[in-house]
Formats: sequence, structure tokens, C-alpha cells
Amino acid sequence: MPILIRVAVVAGLWLLKRLSNQTRPLVAKEVDTLSWPSKARLVWRLVQDARVPVWARGLAVVPALYLLSPIDLLPDFIPFLGRVDDALVFSLVSDLLLRFVPSQVLHEHVSALRPLAKRRGA
Repeated sequence: MPILIRVAVVAGLWLLKRLSNQTRPLVAKEVDTLSWPSKARLVWRLVQDARVPVWARGLAVVPALYLLSPIDLLPDFIPFLGRVDDALVFSLVSDLLLRFVPSQVLHEHVSALRPLAKRRGA
């Protein structure tokens, strides 16, 4: 039963991403150019911003819950494939978070992180 729940969660995230393809803001392309540490700082800033809807901020908790769960779709001891489901959840959730954050808020945070990334050489 828990495996079915995990499959349903991943399938639901994937479906939600497919349904929201039209709503991806142009600034999301700028996010793709950020380094991984800058992307992590961006997610942290978005979670703390009150202008982001509460349910969208709650999306950031999903990967942590998925990693803490003892049941995996693909067991982690399988080389390479064991981490694919974890990476899939992280990528789907981060993409959904960017889609549902207001564009002006996302642009503000990306602009604030861009000088920081240049100073650190990223």
C-alpha cells in the first residue's frame, strides 16, 4: 500500500507539471542558469517570502518527506537507478514551485541572487 501511495504522489506531481506547462514564467529560464547552491538559496528565499502562496511553499516539504520515507519506488542500493526516483521528485517539485510563484516575486529573488552568484564565481 505505501508503494502505491508513493507511485500516486509521483504520478500526481508529473500530471500537475504537464497541466501547468503553459504557465511557466520567462524568468524560469534565468533560474536554469543559476548554480545549484544559488538554486537552493532561491528555494529557501521563496519559502520565506509571504507573497508566495502557502500551498506553494508547502511544496518544498515534499522532497524532504519523500527522502525520509522508508519505502522507495526504486531501492537506493541499485546503482544509478536507485537515485532516479529521488531526483525525479526533486525536479518535479522545484519546477512546480517556480510555476506557481508570482512572476514578479520570482524575478525579484533571481535578480537578488545573480550578483551573489557572480561574486562567488558561480
